[in-house]
Amino acid sequence: MQKKSNILLIRHAQSYYNICEIEAVKEKKDFLLFRYRPDFIDCSLSEEGHQQAITASKIVQEEDVKYVFASPLRRALQTTRLLFESHKNKPKVIVLPLLREHLSTSCDIPDNLDMLMGEFPDYDFSLFSEYEDKKLWIIHTLQDEAVKKELLVAYNEEFLKLMDNKLSFSEYILEKMKALHPKQFESRVNLRERTEKVKNIVKEYQAKLMENEHIAIVSHYSFLKMFTATSFKDTGKAINGLCFENCEVVKYAL
Repeated sequence: MQKKSNILLIRHAQSYYNICEIEAVKEKKDFLLFRYRPDFIDCSLSEEGHQQAITASKIVQEEDVKYVFASPLRRALQTTRLLFESHKNKPKVIVLPLLREHLSTSCDIPDNLDMLMGEFPDYDFSLFSEYEDKKLWIIHTLQDEAVKKELLVAYNEEFLKLMDNKLSFSEYILEKMKALHPKQFESRVNLRERTEKVKNIVKEYQAKLMENEHIAIVSHYSFLKMFTATSFKDTGKAINGLCFENCEVVKYAL
């Protein structure tokens, strides 16, 4: 009989994008003025974000965490490191591509994978090996096959010809995202499909746990709201999902 276990759901700590977003709302600025800023691509934690994660580390230290699943976006990886680098269990950190945020702004576009692997050498990035071309993982995690195919064709027939312009792959995705506005690469229905796949992966690891052991998940606002929702609109939007503050830690039973 499988032992009962809790999952710790954690939103990443405050990022520099979050600061700009808060200021834009306060000053009633046009969201589009910063939504596609290239300097926010896969942005880092702010100074306050670092402090948030250090404070939250005292909470997770009290929990018997066996595995940590982390989003591949830098702000989530930095949060994970601050939360668990001194944890008594030294839990295994598995970087899960499907845990990324809903793809809608520049900060949701990842940096070069090799660079991220270099920044976090102790983390398990083996799940990226399922993709034929690991550097294109952000495309492969899209659930809409038509959109995925369109982007892969564009990459091969368009992006590779732009190499002389020194446009990075991340910047290229951002340009495609801007051109697509107000539509998106990823619908809410697609996001829900992705969260269901993550739940199945987590359940496999739950079966390996002893009683009172935990799995921690470090992800993002939209992903976690969808992950915790039980009712949805026809558009796929989560109705009753949990709304996480930066670096909030919530126990959750799956």
